[in-house]
Amino acid sequence: MTDAIYRFLLPGLAGPHRLVPLRSLADSELSGNALAVAAKRGRLRAVRRTAQWYTTKQWVEQYKDSRYKRS
Repeated sequence: MTDAIYRFLLPGLAGPHRLVPLRSLADSELSGNALAVAAKRGRLRAVRRTAQWYTTKQWVEQYKDSRYKRS
């Protein structure tokens, strides 16, 4: 139940500039684990509160645009 809320409800309601749990912005291109690793390494702008990472849609899109893409 909470997984469905994180994946479908929160991103739709949050808007591009609102902090949401990192795993709620995972998609087919980037898993929640990949986003967490990027946040830990400082490549994805994110905020850690208690035991969970938070980021915005805008920050994830910036990260996706800055990633190395193989041709």
